[in-house]
Amino acid sequence: MRVLLTGAAGKLGQALRQQVPEGVELIATSRNGGGDGLLPLDLADAEACRAAVRSHRPDWVLNGGAPRAFAEALMETGGHLLQVSTDFVFNGQQGTPYRPEQSRDPLGAYGRTKATGEEAVEQQLAGSGRGVILRTSWVMGPVGKNFALTMLRLHRERAASWFDVAVAVGELAQELELLEQSAVVKPLTTADYPTPAQRPSYSLLDCSGSRRALGLPPTPWRQVMRQLLQALP
Repeated sequence: MRVLLTGAAGKLGQALRQQVPEGVELIATSRNGGGDGLLPLDLADAEACRAAVRSHRPDWVLNGGAPRAFAEALMETGGHLLQVSTDFVFNGQQGTPYRPEQSRDPLGAYGRTKATGEEAVEQQLAGSGRGVILRTSWVMGPVGKNFALTMLRLHRERAASWFDVAVAVGELAQELELLEQSAVVKPLTTADYPTPAQRPSYSLLDCSGSRRALGLPPTPWRQVMRQLLQALP
């Protein structure tokens, strides 16, 4: 199986490159290419995206951007597209987990961009069954910039926020002897910490369908956080 991966230099991309199954030929790309065998592919260049599909003829494209161009080219070559999206396609005004089939209502530019990408995949590939949309709320890992590593740094500096995850990072880091002592974490509301980008106040995703499709058991998030901290370089 041949897989074309975009954004291979990012957190998710690096994690996928470290766990390539046997029998998969991974064609890893990033905006500028460069080291580690990455090929250059500018996702803002629609024709370059189409050309990459026509040239490599992948069975799957794992992608976080430029979905319409990839979808159009895959309709020619017969491959599949996994579009990585976000909980920001919802407005966060309901108090129960969002189901995959619910209507999109993004608040900000990032959410609108991702919603437009989802719509492109549905329009181009939904009827063929060759387009899959995977939404995620948080992406954290042992490399790059992410909330868990930021909290570990802030604990070292005796300051922290984002209460539940922040507390967990401190406690688990002490257990793993990454910290001698964690910081005292004080909770605050979203209103107390405004940001320029408008964010949904509640964006929990219902993952039951994904777990059934992939045969994955529910995993406590603190267990995953421990694995992340243990994987730190």
